[in-house]
Amino acid sequence: MKRPFLLLALSIAAGFVPATPASASNVEYNFNNKLEGWTFHTTTPGSLFWEWQPGTSSAEGALHAWIGNPVPASGQVAWAESPLFELSQQGQPVPQPYVHVDFSHWTDFPVGGTTAPIDPLALGQVQFRYMRTTDAAWSDWLAAPIAWSGTTQGHHPPDAPPSPPPLAADGASFAGRTTDFPNHVTSAFDIDWNAFTPALDNGDLITFRFLVGVTADLPIDRPAGIVWELNSVGIDGVRVAAVPEPGGPALAGGAAATGLLVALVRRRLRRAAG
Repeated sequence: MKRPFLLLALSIAAGFVPATPASASNVEYNFNNKLEGWTFHTTTPGSLFWEWQPGTSSAEGALHAWIGNPVPASGQVAWAESPLFELSQQGQPVPQPYVHVDFSHWTDFPVGGTTAPIDPLALGQVQFRYMRTTDAAWSDWLAAPIAWSGTTQGHHPPDAPPSPPPLAADGASFAGRTTDFPNHVTSAFDIDWNAFTPALDNGDLITFRFLVGVTADLPIDRPAGIVWELNSVGIDGVRVAAVPEPGGPALAGGAAATGLLVALVRRRLRRAAG
């Protein structure tokens, strides 16, 4: 009974209310139909932003990152953040101590110059962070280990470390235009529970974000347009832990309160056990 009480306490502290757990440890998001709890954020309100439109991709339906006019300054960042998930092997025929993520998308990030190497003027990155049930706070945002495959030939790490923060300098990024633009390609990565010390476990929390950053000055006459389209996202090895409560504090803002409550809950459980 300890873990359900702890998860409820974490949800309240972060401004979330528990959702009905999924019957299997997989979640699927088809952004042509529903947004389903994803939220949008930006460091500076303006012409770099995420938005969602229902409908087919040919009619500009799906999840989109836009660069508009006037062009955003170098250093601006915007991201789309997932709901909160709980690590879970429930429903798996064999133990799966990892999270698998795949997503269907295309990119059209602006670049500078006309000869190789092409300088990226904006980059995209997938990031995640986690919090064990024994942790007092969330981890830093970490770049997802994108698996480069034949279906992602149009996506490549930049020639130089990406900037500015919060793009992770040691993480793979998406740059340039999809080879078969504007058809969708599939990218994927795994997060191994045992890659962390201590290892992650059932009941630990995790969340994801798709982040776009402007890395250099853009031409002032650049036309507005979509730079990243997400058609769908599938996540195996998790279940939805909570949904945002209207008017509640943001997940990041609730991190300190969450950490404090984790400590209080652990102390209360130790007293109860004694």
